[in-house]
Amino acid sequence: MADKKLAEMRPEEFPPDRYTRAYAITRVFVRLLMPLLGGITVRGAENIPMRGPILLAVNHRAYMDPPYLSMVTKRQLHLMAKEQLFQIPVFGSYIRALGAFPVKRGAADRGAIRQAIDELKAGHVLGIFPEGTRADPGTLMPAERGFALIAKQTGIPVVPVALEGTDRVHPKHAKRLHRAHVTATVGRPVTAAEMLAASTDPGRDALTIIGEATTRMIAALMMEPVTVLSAPAPGEEAAVQPAGAALKNNSGKKWLPLLTLSGIGVILLLAARSKRRRQ
Repeated sequence: MADKKLAEMRPEEFPPDRYTRAYAITRVFVRLLMPLLGGITVRGAENIPMRGPILLAVNHRAYMDPPYLSMVTKRQLHLMAKEQLFQIPVFGSYIRALGAFPVKRGAADRGAIRQAIDELKAGHVLGIFPEGTRADPGTLMPAERGFALIAKQTGIPVVPVALEGTDRVHPKHAKRLHRAHVTATVGRPVTAAEMLAASTDPGRDALTIIGEATTRMIAALMMEPVTVLSAPAPGEEAAVQPAGAALKNNSGKKWLPLLTLSGIGVILLLAARSKRRRQ
């Protein structure tokens, strides 16, 4: 059952968003970087309310998806990330300062689900890649059941977002960034209850219905032809996979461009702190 108290609260009842210092500095850097990489066009940004909790459901094509997703809204994003990333010296502290939180890979991480719900209760924008890992170009993978569980339990509107072009900026196995234009299309908010009510087979597993409906909404926003892959059999343990779930422990080279960007962000953050102390 949805959290009625949370779902029924009006946006103005939540406090306005405030950037963390790390997020504010990094966002400025990302905005300056975007034109050099080919730029981004955002369509439908008005579908993301300026206050109150919202759940962004985004397709996952590349490790560069999070920086581009931050350009979709002026509000701060709170994202799930693979727990091993938080074990990397400096980088782990940096992404935590950006508002990210860890989730265990390939497991029913109840702690991560509770953290996600807490973020929504705080009125934040929670970004989730329902597929759980990077999909090949032209395909959408089935949504993980943990995503659907969060949407169902909270009753918070799901805003579908289609990111196209990030896989050309940073193709799989690439060691450097390429110049390519990215398009982000934002759909209208839809609650899990509305997805279930619109189902032609109400007897099916609710989490499967929510996951499939969300995937179809993302597919409908895409300008390029896309194949939606079949969902797994219901009854499996709910799990929320982090962005970049396919990352192996020894695949640092694949993350080199993103780590480089993050490293620059860390330097900017430390420089800002040093300047403030001198003042």
